[in-house]
Amino acid sequence: MERGIIRWFGMVTIFWLTIGLQTAIGAEVKIGALFPFSGPMALLGEETFRGAEVARDLVNEKGGVWGQKVVYVKADAPDATAAVSEADRLITVEQVKVILGSYSSSLAYAASEVAERNRVIYWEQGGISDPITERGFKYLFRTLPRASQFGSLAAEYAANVVAPRLKIDPKKMTVGIIFEDTLYGTTVGSYAQQRAKELGLKVVVAETYSQK
Repeated sequence: MERGIIRWFGMVTIFWLTIGLQTAIGAEVKIGALFPFSGPMALLGEETFRGAEVARDLVNEKGGVWGQKVVYVKADAPDATAAVSEADRLITVEQVKVILGSYSSSLAYAASEVAERNRVIYWEQGGISDPITERGFKYLFRTLPRASQFGSLAAEYAANVVAPRLKIDPKKMTVGIIFEDTLYGTTVGSYAQQRAKELGLKVVVAETYSQK
């Protein structure tokens, strides 16, 4: 929890330094907070946002940023379509210069494209799918391991830890890979399959399930 709060604190500070002096003319520093507050991902969306709230409160207790109070403008993005429309609303209506979010790779992929097109900083703290950062965007930032690492390490764990514990030759061990049908899940699953085959594991099944 403490490590997460420190990360959020650092993110808010970096946001302000990047926005620049023009925000200082207002009474508040507005940052867009785009998360799935409703729908099937709402539980983790809400929990992630609570971490952002703790960081904001810590910053404001210390006087805010350059004397300005940090406030979040919330945007509910239960799916990718909503992520696009809400990112657009934050930029065009609320006039935010920074958007943070979003927990989900599918949401991040969609919303960050809107931010990039409008030259607004998008800071992703939860969506780990590789394609998010493979588009060469200049206004997109992320401090996370990649989904490809998740998938590859899962296969390596099976070969280097599970197989020896079961006293099975990894090349004789059969493996099933099951992953959710989202951008996050399919990225992790595809890299798990790729690495498993490189390690000589026999992948007998690779199937998706509905994220819903």
